[in-house]
Amino acid sequence: MATIALLLSGLGLFFIGVRGLSANLVPLVGRRTRAAFARALKGRVSAAANGTLAGMVTQSATAVSWIIVSFVRGGVLPDGPALLAPTWANVGTALLPLIVAIDTSTAAGIVIGVVGFVTYFKLARGDRTRNALEAALGAALLLFGMHLVAIAVGPMREALMHNPWWDAAVDNPWLLALIGAGFSLAAQSSSVAAALAVAAVAGGLLDLGAALPLIAGANAAAIVNNAVLIPGETSTGRVVFALQVVQKGGGTLLLAAFTVYCAFNLDTIQPWLHQLGHDISGEVAVVFLLAQIGGAFIATLLETPTR
Repeated sequence: MATIALLLSGLGLFFIGVRGLSANLVPLVGRRTRAAFARALKGRVSAAANGTLAGMVTQSATAVSWIIVSFVRGGVLPDGPALLAPTWANVGTALLPLIVAIDTSTAAGIVIGVVGFVTYFKLARGDRTRNALEAALGAALLLFGMHLVAIAVGPMREALMHNPWWDAAVDNPWLLALIGAGFSLAAQSSSVAAALAVAAVAGGLLDLGAALPLIAGANAAAIVNNAVLIPGETSTGRVVFALQVVQKGGGTLLLAAFTVYCAFNLDTIQPWLHQLGHDISGEVAVVFLLAQIGGAFIATLLETPTR
């Protein structure tokens, strides 16, 4: 029971941190920054670079989508290459699993402590300072939450080892993909689902072969997350979310192909994967990031037919 409580508390902190980070980073982007962001979205290269940066800052491709759509509606941006920015924002959000793969629990604990002191003694002055502190607290909470999840995974792994139903589940890639899709749909974010998979790998609950179909399923579910937003949108919004459907579809195909290849050639590709990440959790995070980059390139190439 204590292990389950630890797991739930870790997941709770993680989800609170994700919401707190995205909710407080967006207000920090003032009018001047938004204007500079709009001016920078003049071509495909600048839209890709700034879209990736916006995804890193907001940790939400949907938030970047609404910003771009509002810019076009308000006449700030033309209906051109800028609509690709939310597509590349998915690359920025994919850095979350990579951060989770790094042990930052000590730094997260220090940030939580500092923000706690500043908040209790009311040392913060101004809305921007408070937003910055709450954004830092959100980042620290999500990282510390994943640390708790990794701790809880250890006892769970011992309990599940050699359990017939668990062995059957881990050996069933379709079931793992379905679990990943369920996490992605529930969290409305494939990056969040991938971060959970990275934490499970770090704790030894899953290996590389089990994690790959899980993150592929999470990425596939993001197609649905974007597709359901298309019907109620204007022409600009439909293009923005359709491009993300293509991006997630392309990334899913890449992940699926890589998963199948690893299933038959894991020994051959393992040395190459080890160069991407120092451990298996890092390898999973990098593979997920590369799939987002590949999907974004595919969406960029297919921009015209998608429109």
